[in-house]
Amino acid sequence: MFRFKQDAGGRMPTMAVMPSPEDLQFLLAQAQKNWRRPVELSFKTAGGTQLFKISVQCDLTSGDPLWTLTKTTPAGSQAVWTQTSPDVGLIHDLIEIEFRRATTDEQGAKEAAENGPAANSASDAPAGQNAAKKVDKAAEDVEALDAEAMAIQGVVRLLCRPETGLYTYPAFLFFVDQEYRRFRRGGLPFSVAIFQMNFREPTGRVSSQPMPVQAVTEAALRICKAKRDLDLLAHYSTFDYAFLLPHTDRDGAAILIKRIANALTAEPLMPNMSADRLAVYFGIANMPADADRPRALVTAALEAHKYALNGADNIVLYRDARRF
Repeated sequence: MFRFKQDAGGRMPTMAVMPSPEDLQFLLAQAQKNWRRPVELSFKTAGGTQLFKISVQCDLTSGDPLWTLTKTTPAGSQAVWTQTSPDVGLIHDLIEIEFRRATTDEQGAKEAAENGPAANSASDAPAGQNAAKKVDKAAEDVEALDAEAMAIQGVVRLLCRPETGLYTYPAFLFFVDQEYRRFRRGGLPFSVAIFQMNFREPTGRVSSQPMPVQAVTEAALRICKAKRDLDLLAHYSTFDYAFLLPHTDRDGAAILIKRIANALTAEPLMPNMSADRLAVYFGIANMPADADRPRALVTAALEAHKYALNGADNIVLYRDARRF
């Protein structure tokens, strides 16, 4: 791990190598100590022609850490990407893709400069060809990554309802089972929330009709902004919805669900409709606090959801449902 100290502005010394996952974890820890203040780390390619800066900022109101990668070359500076994620491994992989591309470009430019006009001669042709091959190989690697991303998206689409873009009920059960297997191996808790959202009629009664697709789509967009990257939103049964919250204990799930409920009711989901007409009811259960098997966990969340529907509260933990 690179040992560095921050200056007064929260910046780190420039590294001569790409940061490791441990370096990024240290950077994230520093950002978590300084809420709403970005912490930066600079690093450069071996030839020093391309300078990168990765910054991370944590904000209690916006959820996951916000990462930004910036690249500076002789032609100027530009933001390469921004990503909200607590997954340091993912951030490292994204940085590595850009760093490898920059290194290949730098090596190709260096070899082309060294060969100069003489590259057309027979003696220098192999060196020029090698530089061109390296650039072509880098382009092929990028195309392969794009193809892999498209293939992944194709698989994801098969697991989602086309009209809403949310995971299907069977897909949700599959992911719960996978999270349970990870729990058995690593012991990390996870939570499930079953919820219903619908409009109240002028009489105050909650409508029994499904919400319009426009409202569901807007709700999904707000939820995706409020949730963490690892959290999974899906359909449950026919008209209800479900959350899978990995690495989340019972209290953490309650805090996150409260934030999502506030995001849903802050403004109307559809034009010409007041925000207070939206009714949302959540039931939350946790593994291992409330259940020891996936099916029992979902059943516990459903039980808490029933109490929420009956007016106990719009967010009910299974632990509290047993007290009503």
